[in-house]
Amino acid sequence: MFTYVREGGGSAAVLPFKAFGDDNTRQEVAGMSNDSNVNIEGLGFNWDVKRGRFQYENQDAVLFWINSAMKSFFDTIEEVSGEEASNLVLETTGYRQGLVVGDYFRKIKDFD
Repeated sequence: MFTYVREGGGSAAVLPFKAFGDDNTRQEVAGMSNDSNVNIEGLGFNWDVKRGRFQYENQDAVLFWINSAMKSFFDTIEEVSGEEASNLVLETTGYRQGLVVGDYFRKIKDFD
């Protein structure tokens, strides 16, 4: 699957490239090579367009629009599970993710 990142409203989206036509059109629209590496203040981001793979610090990652895609994701959990159950799930998930992310940043030597 090919992917393309489009910035908008301060957030980013992951879109299927098939909407943009052939390989030449995709690369022209995307404005990037098949493999782009960016280092932002010591943190590495890699975008392998040919494979449709985005990585943050050499780990597979995803990008979402915060105000629409993530909101829809959380709203659906609440709609299906109910407010009380979804609050428990989100609280527990947030705690567990906090442990993983906190552990990662503790291992970075020069992180302030």
